[in-house]
Amino acid sequence: MQTISTVHDPEGRFIPLINQIRNHLRKNFNQAVIAHTATTSKKVISQLKKLGFNPILGGKFGESRKMVLKKALQLKSNHFFCCDFDKIIHWILTAPEELKSLLKTKPEADFVVLGRNKTAWSSYPDSWIKTETIINRLVAKIIGIPADIYTTVYILNRQAAEVIAQNAQEKNWGACAEWPLLAYKAGLKLDHQECQGLSWEDPDRFQKEIKEAGNLELWKQIKYDSVQEWKRRLSSALEQITVIERFETKKLPSFSVFN
Repeated sequence: MQTISTVHDPEGRFIPLINQIRNHLRKNFNQAVIAHTATTSKKVISQLKKLGFNPILGGKFGESRKMVLKKALQLKSNHFFCCDFDKIIHWILTAPEELKSLLKTKPEADFVVLGRNKTAWSSYPDSWIKTETIINRLVAKIIGIPADIYTTVYILNRQAAEVIAQNAQEKNWGACAEWPLLAYKAGLKLDHQECQGLSWEDPDRFQKEIKEAGNLELWKQIKYDSVQEWKRRLSSALEQITVIERFETKKLPSFSVFN
Protein backbone atom coordinates (compact mmCIF):
# COMPACT_ATOMS: atom_id res chain seq x y z
CA MET A 1 0.00 0.00 0.00
CA GLN A 2 1.36 3.42 -1.01
CA THR A 3 1.21 6.11 1.69
CA ILE A 4 0.48 9.75 0.87
CA SER A 5 0.76 12.40 3.55
CA THR A 6 1.19 16.07 4.45
CA VAL A 7 3.24 17.82 7.12
CA HIS A 8 3.40 21.32 8.60
CA ASP A 9 6.03 21.87 11.29
CA PRO A 10 7.83 25.23 11.31
CA GLU A 11 9.27 24.69 14.80
CA GLY A 12 10.62 21.19 14.35
CA ARG A 13 8.39 19.77 17.07
CA PHE A 14 8.18 16.42 15.28
CA ILE A 15 11.91 15.70 15.49
CA PRO A 16 11.98 14.15 19.00
CA LEU A 17 8.85 12.14 18.12
CA ILE A 18 10.43 10.92 14.88
CA ASN A 19 13.48 9.80 16.84
CA GLN A 20 11.26 7.61 19.05
CA ILE A 21 9.81 5.69 16.10
CA ARG A 22 12.50 5.83 13.43
CA ASN A 23 12.62 2.10 12.80
CA HIS A 24 8.84 1.85 12.43
CA LEU A 25 8.76 4.77 10.00
CA ARG A 26 11.62 3.37 7.94
CA LYS A 27 10.09 -0.10 7.78
CA ASN A 28 6.46 0.79 7.06
CA PHE A 29 6.57 4.14 5.26
CA ASN A 30 9.55 3.86 2.95
CA GLN A 31 8.78 5.70 -0.32
CA ALA A 32 5.79 7.53 1.21
CA VAL A 33 4.99 10.69 -0.75
CA ILE A 34 4.65 13.65 1.62
CA ALA A 35 3.89 17.31 0.87
CA HIS A 36 5.41 19.84 3.25
CA THR A 37 4.51 23.48 3.69
CA ALA A 38 7.00 26.16 2.67
CA THR A 39 7.61 27.01 6.35
CA THR A 40 8.24 23.45 7.57
CA SER A 41 11.60 23.05 9.31
CA LYS A 42 14.40 21.97 6.99
CA LYS A 43 15.55 19.61 9.73
CA VAL A 44 12.20 17.81 9.60
CA ILE A 45 12.39 17.52 5.81
CA SER A 46 15.95 16.18 6.08
CA GLN A 47 14.87 13.57 8.61
CA LEU A 48 12.03 12.45 6.35
CA LYS A 49 14.41 12.01 3.42
CA LYS A 50 16.75 9.89 5.55
CA LEU A 51 13.82 7.65 6.47
CA GLY A 52 12.96 7.04 2.82
CA PHE A 53 10.07 9.49 2.44
CA ASN A 54 9.68 11.44 -0.81
CA PRO A 55 9.05 15.07 0.26
CA ILE A 56 7.60 17.58 -2.18
CA LEU A 57 6.72 21.24 -1.66
CA GLY A 58 2.98 21.56 -1.15
CA GLY A 59 0.52 24.42 -0.86
CA LYS A 60 -2.73 24.76 1.05
CA PHE A 61 -4.26 21.64 2.56
CA GLY A 62 -6.43 20.60 -0.38
CA GLU A 63 -3.72 21.49 -2.89
CA SER A 64 -1.15 19.40 -1.03
CA ARG A 65 -3.46 16.41 -0.79
CA LYS A 66 -4.13 16.48 -4.51
CA MET A 67 -0.44 16.91 -5.32
CA VAL A 68 0.68 13.86 -3.35
CA LEU A 69 -2.17 11.78 -4.77
CA LYS A 70 -1.19 12.63 -8.35
CA LYS A 71 2.46 11.88 -7.56
CA ALA A 72 1.54 8.54 -6.01
CA LEU A 73 -0.57 7.56 -9.02
CA GLN A 74 2.65 7.53 -11.05
CA LEU A 75 3.76 4.55 -8.95
CA LYS A 76 2.57 0.96 -9.31
CA SER A 77 0.45 0.59 -6.17
CA ASN A 78 -3.25 -0.21 -6.47
CA HIS A 79 -4.10 0.99 -2.97
CA PHE A 80 -3.29 4.26 -1.22
CA PHE A 81 -3.24 5.13 2.48
CA CYS A 82 -3.93 8.85 2.98
CA CYS A 83 -3.04 10.23 6.42
CA ASP A 84 -1.40 13.39 7.77
CA PHE A 85 2.04 12.89 9.29
CA ASP A 86 1.09 13.98 12.81
CA LYS A 87 -1.61 11.31 12.84
CA ILE A 88 0.82 8.67 11.56
CA ILE A 89 3.21 9.48 14.42
CA HIS A 90 0.44 9.35 17.00
CA TRP A 91 -0.93 6.08 15.58
CA ILE A 92 2.50 4.44 15.87
CA LEU A 93 2.89 5.71 19.44
CA THR A 94 -0.55 4.61 20.64
CA ALA A 95 -1.89 1.78 18.45
CA PRO A 96 0.94 0.43 16.26
CA GLU A 97 -0.57 -3.01 15.67
CA GLU A 98 -3.84 -1.50 14.47
CA LEU A 99 -1.94 0.63 11.98
CA LYS A 100 0.20 -2.29 10.77
CA SER A 101 -2.94 -4.31 10.17
CA LEU A 102 -4.59 -1.51 8.18
CA LEU A 103 -1.54 -1.11 5.96
CA LYS A 104 -1.80 -4.78 4.98
CA THR A 105 -5.49 -4.69 4.05
CA LYS A 106 -7.01 -4.55 0.58
CA PRO A 107 -10.59 -3.44 1.25
CA GLU A 108 -13.47 -4.51 -0.94
CA ALA A 109 -14.73 -0.92 -0.96
CA ASP A 110 -13.18 1.60 -3.36
CA PHE A 111 -12.97 4.37 -0.77
CA VAL A 112 -12.77 3.71 2.97
CA VAL A 113 -13.15 6.54 5.48
CA LEU A 114 -11.12 5.73 8.60
CA GLY A 115 -12.74 7.44 11.56
CA ARG A 116 -12.52 7.64 15.34
CA ASN A 117 -14.08 5.13 17.68
CA LYS A 118 -15.94 6.31 20.78
CA THR A 119 -12.85 6.38 22.99
CA ALA A 120 -10.80 8.25 20.40
CA TRP A 121 -13.60 10.81 19.92
CA SER A 122 -13.70 11.56 23.64
CA SER A 123 -10.06 12.70 23.64
CA TYR A 124 -10.77 15.76 21.45
CA PRO A 125 -11.69 19.29 22.59
CA ASP A 126 -15.37 20.10 22.90
CA SER A 127 -15.09 22.82 20.25
CA TRP A 128 -13.94 20.20 17.76
CA ILE A 129 -16.42 17.48 18.71
CA LYS A 130 -19.52 19.68 18.49
CA THR A 131 -18.67 21.34 15.16
CA GLU A 132 -17.30 18.21 13.47
CA THR A 133 -20.28 16.09 14.50
CA ILE A 134 -22.62 18.39 12.56
CA ILE A 135 -20.58 18.12 9.35
CA ASN A 136 -20.17 14.37 9.67
CA ARG A 137 -23.95 14.04 9.97
CA LEU A 138 -24.57 16.12 6.84
CA VAL A 139 -22.08 14.13 4.76
CA ALA A 140 -23.44 10.84 6.08
CA LYS A 141 -26.95 11.84 4.94
CA ILE A 142 -25.67 12.13 1.37
CA ILE A 143 -23.41 9.08 1.12
CA GLY A 144 -25.56 6.78 3.22
CA ILE A 145 -22.93 5.52 5.70
CA PRO A 146 -21.26 6.97 8.83
CA ALA A 147 -18.47 9.32 7.81
CA ASP A 148 -15.92 10.85 10.15
CA ILE A 149 -14.64 13.12 7.39
CA TYR A 150 -12.55 15.45 9.57
CA THR A 151 -9.87 12.84 10.16
CA THR A 152 -9.18 12.96 6.39
CA VAL A 153 -7.73 9.47 6.71
CA TYR A 154 -8.66 7.14 3.87
CA ILE A 155 -7.77 3.95 2.06
CA LEU A 156 -8.43 4.35 -1.66
CA ASN A 157 -8.01 1.97 -4.54
CA ARG A 158 -6.55 3.21 -7.83
CA GLN A 159 -9.99 3.76 -9.34
CA ALA A 160 -11.02 6.06 -6.48
CA ALA A 161 -7.66 7.83 -6.51
CA GLU A 162 -8.03 8.64 -10.20
CA VAL A 163 -11.52 10.05 -9.64
CA ILE A 164 -10.25 12.32 -6.85
CA ALA A 165 -7.14 13.41 -8.75
CA GLN A 166 -9.19 14.35 -11.82
CA ASN A 167 -12.10 16.09 -10.10
CA ALA A 168 -11.01 17.57 -6.75
CA GLN A 169 -11.14 21.35 -6.82
CA GLU A 170 -11.04 22.43 -3.16
CA LYS A 171 -7.75 24.17 -2.41
CA ASN A 172 -7.95 24.22 1.36
CA TRP A 173 -9.96 22.60 4.17
CA GLY A 174 -13.00 22.01 1.96
CA ALA A 175 -11.14 18.92 0.74
CA CYS A 176 -12.22 17.20 3.98
CA ALA A 177 -15.80 16.86 2.73
CA GLU A 178 -15.04 16.92 -0.99
CA TRP A 179 -13.07 13.68 -1.35
CA PRO A 180 -15.67 11.22 -0.01
CA LEU A 181 -18.45 13.14 -1.77
CA LEU A 182 -16.61 12.89 -5.09
CA ALA A 183 -16.20 9.16 -4.60
CA TYR A 184 -19.91 8.83 -3.86
CA LYS A 185 -20.93 10.91 -6.85
CA ALA A 186 -18.80 8.72 -9.13
CA GLY A 187 -20.78 5.66 -8.06
CA LEU A 188 -17.91 4.08 -6.14
CA LYS A 189 -18.41 1.77 -3.17
CA LEU A 190 -17.71 3.55 0.13
CA ASP A 191 -17.12 2.12 3.58
CA HIS A 192 -16.29 3.43 7.06
CA GLN A 193 -14.08 1.90 9.74
CA GLU A 194 -13.60 3.11 13.31
CA CYS A 195 -10.07 3.24 14.75
CA GLN A 196 -8.55 3.74 18.18
CA GLY A 197 -5.29 5.14 16.78
CA LEU A 198 -7.09 8.29 15.64
CA SER A 199 -7.32 9.66 19.15
CA TRP A 200 -6.20 13.28 19.47
CA GLU A 201 -2.64 13.75 18.27
CA ASP A 202 -1.92 17.40 19.18
CA PRO A 203 -0.82 16.78 22.80
CA ASP A 204 2.11 14.68 21.55
CA ARG A 205 4.03 17.76 20.49
CA PHE A 206 2.90 20.19 23.19
CA GLN A 207 4.05 18.39 26.32
CA LYS A 208 5.95 21.42 27.63
CA GLU A 209 2.88 23.66 27.31
CA ILE A 210 0.68 21.04 28.95
CA LYS A 211 3.05 20.81 31.90
CA GLU A 212 3.10 24.61 32.23
CA ALA A 213 -0.71 24.72 32.19
CA GLY A 214 -0.88 22.15 34.99
CA ASN A 215 -2.41 19.18 33.15
CA LEU A 216 -3.92 18.15 29.82
CA GLU A 217 -7.49 19.19 30.64
CA LEU A 218 -6.46 22.68 31.77
CA TRP A 219 -4.33 23.16 28.66
CA LYS A 220 -7.20 21.95 26.49
CA GLN A 221 -9.56 24.50 28.09
CA ILE A 222 -7.09 27.36 27.74
CA LYS A 223 -6.13 26.68 24.14
CA TYR A 224 -9.25 25.15 22.64
CA ASP A 225 -12.24 26.57 24.51
CA SER A 226 -11.62 30.23 23.64
CA VAL A 227 -13.82 32.46 21.49
CA GLN A 228 -11.07 32.51 18.87
CA GLU A 229 -10.91 28.70 18.67
CA TRP A 230 -14.69 28.36 18.41
CA LYS A 231 -14.58 30.93 15.61
CA ARG A 232 -11.91 28.90 13.76
CA ARG A 233 -13.86 25.69 14.14
CA LEU A 234 -17.13 27.26 13.00
CA SER A 235 -15.36 28.83 10.03
CA SER A 236 -14.02 25.42 9.05
CA ALA A 237 -17.51 23.94 9.38
CA LEU A 238 -18.94 26.60 7.11
CA GLU A 239 -16.27 25.79 4.52
CA GLN A 240 -17.41 22.16 4.58
CA ILE A 241 -21.07 23.18 4.26
CA THR A 242 -20.24 25.17 1.13
CA VAL A 243 -18.76 22.00 -0.36
CA ILE A 244 -21.72 19.88 0.73
CA GLU A 245 -24.11 22.33 -0.96
CA ARG A 246 -22.34 21.70 -4.29
CA PHE A 247 -23.35 18.08 -4.13
CA GLU A 248 -26.83 18.52 -2.67
CA THR A 249 -27.84 21.04 -5.36
CA LYS A 250 -26.20 18.89 -8.04
CA LYS A 251 -24.33 21.80 -9.57
CA LEU A 252 -21.46 19.56 -10.60
CA PRO A 253 -21.85 17.72 -13.91
CA SER A 254 -22.45 14.01 -13.47
CA PHE A 255 -19.56 11.71 -14.17
CA SER A 256 -18.87 8.06 -13.67
CA VAL A 257 -15.79 5.89 -13.67
CA PHE A 258 -17.86 3.28 -15.51
CA ASN A 259 -18.54 5.36 -18.66
